[in-house]
Amino acid sequence: MTKRNIVLVMAAALVLQIALTEQVYAWVGCPVDVRFSPLCYQTFKCKAQGGMQYYPSGGRFWFDFGGIGLERCKCYTLVCGTSIDNLVCLGSGRTNRYGQIHIYGRINTGDLCNAQVALVLTEDVDRRLGCMIDWDPCRYLLGACRINYKDTYD
Repeated sequence: MTKRNIVLVMAAALVLQIALTEQVYAWVGCPVDVRFSPLCYQTFKCKAQGGMQYYPSGGRFWFDFGGIGLERCKCYTLVCGTSIDNLVCLGSGRTNRYGQIHIYGRINTGDLCNAQVALVLTEDVDRRLGCMIDWDPCRYLLGACRINYKDTYD
């Protein structure tokens, strides 16, 4: 296969992915990055870490999170907020057998000014009430910086 054909196949695969998921990664080239690290390094056997890119567009908050070195086959939820009693649940997912996770999507959140972002165990958060019901920070990943997203739409 020639180099030109490989490029065409990759471009077609990207267009197909966008068409199937209805996602346009508008932040490519201008992402806002948040790096994640554990609060307690003794808990994770591997060096757990994560990263998230986010971009506000059209009154929605687009995000793409990836994490590695987490507990295997566990459900995690990506949350953000100004306190543990005032959270927005961005999305949830399950780690694979290697402790990897990928959570992405878009939501209409309203303002998230100076909001802390974290990856927590799903069993420790009440998604409906938007608050933590248990607190075990040694099993979470915390974002190194805060999100500053101002919704400009009504």
